[in-house]
Amino acid sequence: MQDGIAAGQSVPHVHTHIIPRYLKDNYGDGIYDLLEKNENNLNSFYQNYCKPLTILEDNDRKPRTMEIMQDESNWLSTELENFIKELDDEEIKSN
Repeated sequence: MQDGIAAGQSVPHVHTHIIPRYLKDNYGDGIYDLLEKNENNLNSFYQNYCKPLTILEDNDRKPRTMEIMQDESNWLSTELENFIKELDDEEIKSN
């Protein structure tokens, strides 16, 4: 949470950044240096690490069926389980 210029607040309103952190990212506190170094070019920085997100206009959006939403939910659940297992495995290795 940043409050005021001295705290590094870059916009004049309540402003919070949530940065998920995991043991396996190996950044430690170095994430802050990395973000600061790329502050003026965050868009291209994130494009290197994230899949592009395509957002359709409301008129172009088509309703999804319950079956499609269930498939997505199952896929996300499996991905989350795998991610948590990887984290647990990394934690076991580091201890």
